[in-house]
Amino acid sequence: MIANAFFTFISICFVLFILYGPWQATCTDIARQYCFKKRDALFDIAMSGRIDFDSSEYRTMRLSLEKTIRYCHNLSFFKLITLGLDRSHFKQEETIHLSSLSRAASRVADVATREELEELACDVEMFLVVTVILKSPFLWLLFPLLILASLVAFLFDLTKKSFIQRLRFVGERAQIQAECA
Repeated sequence: MIANAFFTFISICFVLFILYGPWQATCTDIARQYCFKKRDALFDIAMSGRIDFDSSEYRTMRLSLEKTIRYCHNLSFFKLITLGLDRSHFKQEETIHLSSLSRAASRVADVATREELEELACDVEMFLVVTVILKSPFLWLLFPLLILASLVAFLFDLTKKSFIQRLRFVGERAQIQAECA
């Protein structure tokens, strides 16, 4: 009986060590690598001449991606919730629920380039949502309920766009926190 309790305790400690040690570092590394990939894509767009390297849009997007890369290790569900409730660290213009990354992309004059940059911003923000989910064992427990709630919301809205907008809102919060960190 005591041996079973001891092995159970050791097993739980081992799982917690993995979840809050190497797993967190792996998720952070994957998120950073993804942001590096998107930053490289932004560079490629500028290299092709579709956006100027000296433009405020390019510099803002690059700086925002670099802040996200630096912030990835701090990204967690509980920080997202607590920082999201504390509005004092948000700048006034960010209360419109757009990150600097998204706002800079939306200011590009060329329609095709703007759409590509907006997609890039959306991809980064959605990946931050995935990272939050992967880094949070608490959300793993709630994941079936989140899927069910998402399906219900999707069915009642009858539009995929509205569902994606809700997910993107969470990604925007994470991106804004990275930019303010």
